[in-house]
Amino acid sequence: MSVHSSGRYASVLLQELKFTSTYAFGKNLTEQLVNDTFIRPGVVKAIVRPSLISAIAGAPHPGWVSGYAGSAGYCMAYAFGFFQGVSGVAYSSDYICDLIPCDTVAMMIIAATAEAVQRSSRGSGAVKATIYHACASESHPYTLTQGLSDLQSFWALNPPPLKLPATGYVQVGPHHKPTARSVQKARQRAVIKLHLLCGLLRCTDRSKIATALEKSFEAFTVQNTKAYDHSFVCSVDNGRALLAAIPEEEKAAWPVIWEPSQMSYSEYMWLFQTGIRQLLMKQKDDVLMPGSGLAPCGSYGGARLLPTKYFAVPDALALASAAVLFSVLCMLW
Repeated sequence: MSVHSSGRYASVLLQELKFTSTYAFGKNLTEQLVNDTFIRPGVVKAIVRPSLISAIAGAPHPGWVSGYAGSAGYCMAYAFGFFQGVSGVAYSSDYICDLIPCDTVAMMIIAATAEAVQRSSRGSGAVKATIYHACASESHPYTLTQGLSDLQSFWALNPPPLKLPATGYVQVGPHHKPTARSVQKARQRAVIKLHLLCGLLRCTDRSKIATALEKSFEAFTVQNTKAYDHSFVCSVDNGRALLAAIPEEEKAAWPVIWEPSQMSYSEYMWLFQTGIRQLLMKQKDDVLMPGSGLAPCGSYGGARLLPTKYFAVPDALALASAAVLFSVLCMLW
């Protein structure tokens, strides 16, 4: 079968089976392969299904994040002002943002592997794989309304190095119901502003920043679509059984379930945004925390964040020049 033919066949299957992306479809095919493949008698198989893997929550480097994809790109898009009004938010106000810290997923994978090995050694293998949901929609639900409120609080106090002009930080009310048309119109407005701004940045020898903005916008357009405006609540019962099997004295070191007792989502989101601000935007000044003044840059809860080379902050003169030129073009346009 040719690449073109296989692509068309995959598109037909996506529509018939109601998958919203090839990513989800590919994962489903992989799970079927794992389930249906015989290894040898007694071998136990386990599948860990993570939701939206996000920044590390705990040791050794809370807030660590390494790229523009996924939830980090979405948060950066918010900080840069890509949402052109409330109508540009593609999710309903009660949408569950199922963010899960990367370290929680890692712990779940290790614990599920250990459990599978132990069961295999006892000869208690099952034909089908055990499914573990590494997610928080049941154990620690977090709505879009809460999420945008936390993002607005952080970025209003800690502005990014760059932001589309004439753009405020949006929040949604309890009855927000977007339409595909409103989202598309808001996206078109953002594209016009983005192209002008990136052009000006490249004229001022700031191509790296323009590229970072474009990557963030690309991640934003992939995620901010009505096709994904569906909340799923996944059971974590198998994860709780896994946690119950861990010796009592070790449970605190292996939080395989993300729950409010560990950290509120507001705390986690501030930690997450601090990581984005330092590691992806390369802003080294102190972070303002709500009601508690300054928090040392690169620290949260006494632990240090690690720097990565992703985002070069422009000097004040180049940034000011780009902002002035952009404002003039906007007024002429």
